[in-house]
Amino acid sequence: MDDGQLVLRIILFIILILISAILFSTNIAVSALSESRLEKQSEEGSRRAAKILRYAKEPFRYRSALYIMELITAVTSGIFLVRPLAVLLGQTLAEKGMPAAFSYVLSLILLCLADVLVITVFAVNLPKRAAMHNPERLAFASINFVSMITGLFMPMTLLAGAVTKLAARLEGPNSKDIEENVTEEDIIMMVSEGHEQGVIEESEAEMISNIFELDDKQAADIMTHRSNVCGIESDCPLREAAQLMSGNQFSRYPVYEDDLDNIIGILHLKDVMRALLDGKPHTIKDIMRPPVFVPETQNIDKLFRTMQADKMHLVIVVDEYGQTSGILAMEDILEEIVGNIMDEYDVDENHITPTGNKNEYIIDGRTPLDELGKRFGITFDDDRFETLNGFMMSCMDRVPEPDDHFSCEYKGYRFRILSVENRQVQRVLMTRL
Repeated sequence: MDDGQLVLRIILFIILILISAILFSTNIAVSALSESRLEKQSEEGSRRAAKILRYAKEPFRYRSALYIMELITAVTSGIFLVRPLAVLLGQTLAEKGMPAAFSYVLSLILLCLADVLVITVFAVNLPKRAAMHNPERLAFASINFVSMITGLFMPMTLLAGAVTKLAARLEGPNSKDIEENVTEEDIIMMVSEGHEQGVIEESEAEMISNIFELDDKQAADIMTHRSNVCGIESDCPLREAAQLMSGNQFSRYPVYEDDLDNIIGILHLKDVMRALLDGKPHTIKDIMRPPVFVPETQNIDKLFRTMQADKMHLVIVVDEYGQTSGILAMEDILEEIVGNIMDEYDVDENHITPTGNKNEYIIDGRTPLDELGKRFGITFDDDRFETLNGFMMSCMDRVPEPDDHFSCEYKGYRFRILSVENRQVQRVLMTRL
């Protein structure tokens, strides 16, 4: 093979790489565009927007052209470029004293690896970066060229689709069911891949993952524990109840007799205001609403659907003995999906506060251990407790006292109690050793 033929083959390889890069980058760019925006631009008379919209709605046809082009590039580079270059390199190595057969095999392996590297970098990675930098501009610039290439490959695309359908029929009636059996793991993997490519934002990917995780959670996992529940006694005067409610940020409160294990109703702030403005004598029992009880093991996904259908905003969570474990509001479930929801009355509580000294933090005793683990990389092996307060009590093996300053070391950190209230650890000084 003379130098002129080699140059032509290299030029052909470069052209194929460029075509593959344009097809791949356009595919990524179109995936990142908003269909509603494209529809609006199409209605305004943009022909390119109309083509891109067809691309977005019929991805199989266009992606088939991309796969065919990638196959052509790989096969062509292997036959017309890698093989002859391997012969030339093998001859050169053989002249240096290497055995002829071994030199050819080694040359072939090295050039195949180089071919894969070039295709990956210039036909996949770089086009992907270019597409995500300005997807709309790239899609509008390349859609006419992509449509032309797709038109050239249309006979092969249709033939491939027909063969695929025929093969699916030959496999039997269950083949369609198998294709449609998309698992939760498949969807999460696609979401993760979309996030890595920049098509899906981090917050969107996290919400989608949180929705799937709802089915794995129970009421006890996300409820407000009874130790943090603010309830109202049933014989409390209405005006006192109104003052208590106005001093907190909640709109619904459990009503109990004697203690929280005997909850008899739910009191809504709006009902209290209406009763006070009415001017007639009312008691809490007159205006409270009936409570709804759910077990600690209640599946959150099912509970969410039930609360949504029955327009419930607050339920009482009870344990196997019928005692109150806590309360669970609709907002608690929504926060599991979208994160913490703050309104104008909420106080932004920072559970982890640096002291100003290096590697020292003051931690709220209610801080979930999962939060500590994510921030500091600590793995808490015992799953019997969920908060720092529970962890400290486990280390102490006793109930903390008001003037307790117990300290312990765990996985490179020292934990020292700073304050205790109502037999619960309120604040802890954590120091990295």
